[in-house]
Amino acid sequence: MIKRKDSFGSNPDAIFLGWQEMLSGRLIALYNVVARNHPSYGSTVTDRTLRHLKLQIPDQSQPRSNKKNLK
Repeated sequence: MIKRKDSFGSNPDAIFLGWQEMLSGRLIALYNVVARNHPSYGSTVTDRTLRHLKLQIPDQSQPRSNKKNLK
């Protein structure tokens, strides 16, 4: 099992990359896994995948446009 800090501090499990607009117009947040000992290290994933992998989800700012498309 991967050891994680309870707070994000200087060792986050993932970093926020930005927003991806889907064909439907919905926006999803994308993250890179930076937990070095994790099998998904270096992968670009969604918050749903981070939850599935039991990794910390860092805060991200809402995009200025299309806020209504976020769920």
